[in-house]
Amino acid sequence: MTEAELMSLGQEAWSNVLALTALYLSVLTGYLVVAYSVGKKLTSRQVLIINSFFVIVALFLIAAQGGFAQLAIEAELEAKEMSSWRTSPVYPFIPYTLGTFYILFVFVSLKFMRDTRNGKE
Repeated sequence: MTEAELMSLGQEAWSNVLALTALYLSVLTGYLVVAYSVGKKLTSRQVLIINSFFVIVALFLIAAQGGFAQLAIEAELEAKEMSSWRTSPVYPFIPYTLGTFYILFVFVSLKFMRDTRNGKE
């Protein structure tokens, strides 16, 4: 692949990361709204189903984001090796940092649901 194709691939992968981030934030917001508005009224079985759905979807989105971010970084690194003028740094730790924060948000959201159900608002 040429340098331009690699850069285009990297940009498309980052676009996918941003789209998945928006989707992740939508799922997270929806879960928090449900937890706050009807968390106390749900049965244990309903909470189990909602929590399971939330965790599965969130982990899928986090894994997809990580994969696309890793692809973008690999394409950018290879393009940088081919380039004689490109001097901007590529930060390979970004997918791991984002993934860590997103997983932390999942656990905090689950704790919020638990606290809401137990009356610790």
